[in-house]
Amino acid sequence: MDLSHLNRALQPLVHRIKLAVSRGKVRLVYKDNRFKTQRLQVELLAGELSDILEHFEPYGFTASPVLGAEALVHFLGGNRAHGIAGVVSDGRSRPRTLTEGEVAIYHCSDDPAASAEEARHRITLTAGKIILRVDALDIKCGPSTLQMDAEGIRLAGPRIDLN
Repeated sequence: MDLSHLNRALQPLVHRIKLAVSRGKVRLVYKDNRFKTQRLQVELLAGELSDILEHFEPYGFTASPVLGAEALVHFLGGNRAHGIAGVVSDGRSRPRTLTEGEVAIYHCSDDPAASAEEARHRITLTAGKIILRVDALDIKCGPSTLQMDAEGIRLAGPRIDLN
């Protein structure tokens, strides 16, 4: 078998490999709770629309992506009829001030250039402390509650000890 025959024989396989992964932008987040996994509509490169994609998320975590967020879509066996959004990310709002080893959970309304201390809607885990920046805090532990907001601090429980 000469090289041209080999190229022709491998062409369908090469084509499917090229179709296996693509990136695009989230155009719709389905709010339909019939599905066990979140479903997305993603516009892929060259304007291809992939609809009702399963969005696989890490166990214990979920988010509702902002429209325009970038998605990495995997097509099993190169079959464009069945895609899975494995990762959805949004560089527009990703915090850019983290130092090595820091981790953050953030909201799209936060300023990505703000430090952990200056952030408005972020939880940052640094070496030795957790920095929490929110407009209001509402914690419930059994029958006890702690609420903090611009109006003040409210603490309720069967027993409160202040030392």
